[in-house]
Amino acid sequence: MIFTSGEHFLEAIIEYGSFYNANLEVYVFHYNEDGAIAVYNITPEYADKLGYMAIMEKCPWHTLLGFGGYIYDTKDSIYYDGNNPSCEDWCSQFFEKGDWEIVRCS
Repeated sequence: MIFTSGEHFLEAIIEYGSFYNANLEVYVFHYNEDGAIAVYNITPEYADKLGYMAIMEKCPWHTLLGFGGYIYDTKDSIYYDGNNPSCEDWCSQFFEKGDWEIVRCS
């Protein structure tokens, strides 16, 4: 998918749940009800394995991941301290990178 802005990208993450970009080796998903996102670096080879495991387990990719991702809170969140990028900042930085695919659990 192609996005027109960081805001559009964040809205899509919240609506669809998760996206993967094989060129960037980045997986991003809607993390909590406050609108935070989580981001993992995942190689295409590992993405293939995750996809297979998710189908077999009938679950989203992120339930198969452990520690190692980055959480980006919204600027309105009580957890946002202003010292790290927000989810709005992250999406604004990465929305133009193209080739984002919705990750569905089939």
